[in-house]
Amino acid sequence: MVQLFRSGRCSCVSSRTMDCDELTVCTLTESPLEGALEKLSLGQPAGRRVSPHRLLTLPMEVLDGIFRQTDSHDALALSGTCTRLRPLATWAYSDIRFALGRPERPKVLSATVEALQLLTGALRSRPDHAMAVRSIVLCDPIPANLQAVNSANVPWPTWNLLAEQLDFNIAELLSLTPMLRRFIWSNYAVGHYTDIQQTMTQLKRLQCLQEVSLYRARAEIPDVDLDSRTHSIRPERLSVDCLKSSPWWCSPFLRNNNRLRSLDLRFVGDPQDTDWARELYLAAISWRKLETLNVECSEEGARAMLGLIAHCAACESWPSLASISFKPMFSHNRSILPEFLTTLRSFPIRRLHLTVNEFVQSL
Repeated sequence: MVQLFRSGRCSCVSSRTMDCDELTVCTLTESPLEGALEKLSLGQPAGRRVSPHRLLTLPMEVLDGIFRQTDSHDALALSGTCTRLRPLATWAYSDIRFALGRPERPKVLSATVEALQLLTGALRSRPDHAMAVRSIVLCDPIPANLQAVNSANVPWPTWNLLAEQLDFNIAELLSLTPMLRRFIWSNYAVGHYTDIQQTMTQLKRLQCLQEVSLYRARAEIPDVDLDSRTHSIRPERLSVDCLKSSPWWCSPFLRNNNRLRSLDLRFVGDPQDTDWARELYLAAISWRKLETLNVECSEEGARAMLGLIAHCAACESWPSLASISFKPMFSHNRSILPEFLTTLRSFPIRRLHLTVNEFVQSL
């Protein structure tokens, strides 16, 4: 909610509409981004009446702050009212979000694929808008626990074709957004991992990335095939799945990353998985600024992580580690917990979140 004051009266301006004092109706249904966003919106497109009036007398830094807090639809509408506000239309492109959806709801993913095509065309024609993109988020808006899956009715061929096209479209979008700071792919609602080979190839070339989250995604890209420039990517926050995937696709984010502050590892499994064990041991020494470590793992994975943490404690590799969240899954033996707590004495821990889950193996 933004509040503007005119003639001593307070006029509330909602995130959707503004009262009109002087200016005309502004409808931007011709914009490719507007069209893309409308396809994903549950609301009906409508004209917006926008008045600059006192708004135009505000300093540009204040206007910039207002646009920073405005959603894409309203930023486009407001920027179209006059010449002075037109450059601020770039804020409509700063935070891009799309829905993925489950395999039994292919229309959601189909709409996203089409919207991404429109958006890519818009950004290609306006490089200044492409340079303004800071965040791209792809996720399922409906929590997984609210969606029942009937595997017999899941149209996997349709989903797989759409997922392949989605991978291509995202990679094309990433090639146009060199200033991207944040990329999130989170689709826990889907019961299988989605291959994003082309997306990962482009993602590893973005030098400004600060946050990367990849859940239910994988890309089997051999380490030897990676461009040498990709090894300089150093995000400050990294979240990855370890299950059913190779570490090679995320090794450029882990190795030599002396900027890493937060690491979230999920589904850490069998310590006999030498690829993951080797990758984590090689990379962990460089995480000198690591402050937060979150681990979700199996019983075997818990033993592997204990070995890694003990190794880094002996080498004094994580002098800034202050927060640990450890969520192991045990079948019967919890003997490593005392050793784990003892190992943590080597770090300046201020916050410890320990969740112990047990399951019974059926005979």
